[in-house]
Amino acid sequence: MDFDLGTRGKKLQKEQAARREAARLKIEREKALADKANQLRREMDAESQRRRDEQAQQAAAEEERRLNEQRVTGGITYKKTLRAVPIANDGDKVTLPVSALEELNPQNALDLGVFTFELVANGRTSHASVLEFVADEHTIGIPPKVARSLHLDDAVVDISVRFVRLTKGRAVRLQPLGDGFGDRQLDIKHLLERTLHTHTTLTEGDILLVRHGKMTFDVAVKNIDPEPQVTILNVDLEVDLLPSEAVERRLAAKQLAEQQKLAAEQALQRSIQEAAQRQTDALARLPDEAPANEGIKLMLRTPDGSQHVRRFHLSDSVTSVYDFITSATGMDPLTFRATTNYPRRVIEHSTMQLKDVGFVGRQEAVFVERMTTPPPEPVAEVTDVDMGPGGKENVPTLETPWGAALAQWETKQDEVRDYMFDVGVGWMLSKCFSVGWQPLSWSRSYSFGMSML
Repeated sequence: MDFDLGTRGKKLQKEQAARREAARLKIEREKALADKANQLRREMDAESQRRRDEQAQQAAAEEERRLNEQRVTGGITYKKTLRAVPIANDGDKVTLPVSALEELNPQNALDLGVFTFELVANGRTSHASVLEFVADEHTIGIPPKVARSLHLDDAVVDISVRFVRLTKGRAVRLQPLGDGFGDRQLDIKHLLERTLHTHTTLTEGDILLVRHGKMTFDVAVKNIDPEPQVTILNVDLEVDLLPSEAVERRLAAKQLAEQQKLAAEQALQRSIQEAAQRQTDALARLPDEAPANEGIKLMLRTPDGSQHVRRFHLSDSVTSVYDFITSATGMDPLTFRATTNYPRRVIEHSTMQLKDVGFVGRQEAVFVERMTTPPPEPVAEVTDVDMGPGGKENVPTLETPWGAALAQWETKQDEVRDYMFDVGVGWMLSKCFSVGWQPLSWSRSYSFGMSML
């Protein structure tokens, strides 16, 4: 009977332990499931937050883009891709199809003043105003200055055209390309004023075409304040004329030559100081000189023709001979070698004793030979390149049909100048457009600062 009770007790304990273990495992499973659910919820919340943040960033970027577009365009929407057609107009005035005016008028674009457009082609950007709305549909008439600024050289070119508003310019820096105006006696201020009067806009990277004396001079727009693209109507514009590219190269070459001269002088001074230090160190390393009746007398002849004499013990090392040479010449042991004649042999730098390298007589003549070293690499020099008066080497040549439009423009400019001077009203050139003889209706003034040309 006691046996049965003990057996049943053990069985009950096992069952209770099993139930407790099952309960524990159940709790652990439920906890793991809850943890997994919580982790999944946190991940979903994080993903939702990331998406909200991304959407907020996109919305902010879109709003910034919209505000910037509003600032740039004034709320006027006009953006087309038009086929470029060369025309011989002066300055930066293009022609557009009448459909452009029909699209701009309902948006009250005229209320914003003069029309200005952003032109993009071949990865380059320029700006222009419009002369007339007379171009064929889907085309834009491009004058030589704009074609040069956009580096147009293909017969078929599509240009992205967008209506924009431009900030008024305050200052611009110009640089004549190539040889610039050279030594010609010109009224450069008048020429630039006359050229700028035919422009409504300026863009950094533009090439202005300055015509005088049947020659066209290319002048690059280097820097503009306050923005890289501006309008120059109704402004007081400060114009700073930089040295031409040729002068800039000459100045760079002169500066480089001065730097090289200074570097050479400094290198020479260092070389002298190092040689003096080598002499001092080598002299301190020399062993005591052998007495007159002992050892060997070495008669040293250096590359500069000087002679030096010293007595050595035959047990002295070859290194001592090299130290003697260095103490006499200041030369680096790595740059020379000791030799003898009749028969010729080279005494290599080593710790061997003199008697072991063939010095067995009472005296020996030793010659110092410089080791052959490769010549220093030449320093690239800045040289002048003959680029002609207009610096055409710096910009793509305008080939047909662009070349024909440029030639036509040049002919027209020459005829206009000749006529105006013939009738004695050359002064009017700085007040009138070259195309259409329209007096400027916008006020503008220039203050010039000119560097060496």
